[in-house]
Amino acid sequence: MRDLNDYRVFLIRKEDAARFRSVQSLDDLRQLSAGAGVNWPSVAVLRHNGLKVETAINYNSLFPMLKAKRFDYMPRGVHEAWAEEQQYGQQGLMVEPTIFLHYKVPFYFFMSRENRPMAERVERGLKLAMADGSYDKLLNGYPAFRRALTEIAARKRKVFELELPSATANGSSR
Repeated sequence: MRDLNDYRVFLIRKEDAARFRSVQSLDDLRQLSAGAGVNWPSVAVLRHNGLKVETAINYNSLFPMLKAKRFDYMPRGVHEAWAEEQQYGQQGLMVEPTIFLHYKVPFYFFMSRENRPMAERVERGLKLAMADGSYDKLLNGYPAFRRALTEIAARKRKVFELELPSATANGSSR
């Protein structure tokens, strides 16, 4: 996924756009609260960095919660946010245009331990696709990914670097 999973933009209420433009530091952001799925890995990262988080069991519940002001922003993968804005924009939600959160969010393929040949084949195929450029061609073939890569490359947003909790930093999920 290249850096696409590592950069987060915010879904916010349109009426709060000026409020977010005034956020200049992580300390400013700590005055606001995020919304996330209860089991999302981001929850531990956000809390580890002193950010307030409200959680919901159901992903679809987060949008009405944001609209109802139960929290101030919803961090979304840079490749996810604009589709959600398109879906919820008529309800007063938008992608916040000035801030990125950045932290490592690895993307893994899981294979059965009993099928090592399949795991080796997938790894070999990914390495070959990266070497010959077909991986980038495929990645850039998806409009959401292309837009996200363009957004990252533009370097127009403030980037707040977040530290990973030690359990997450070493690749463990607990």
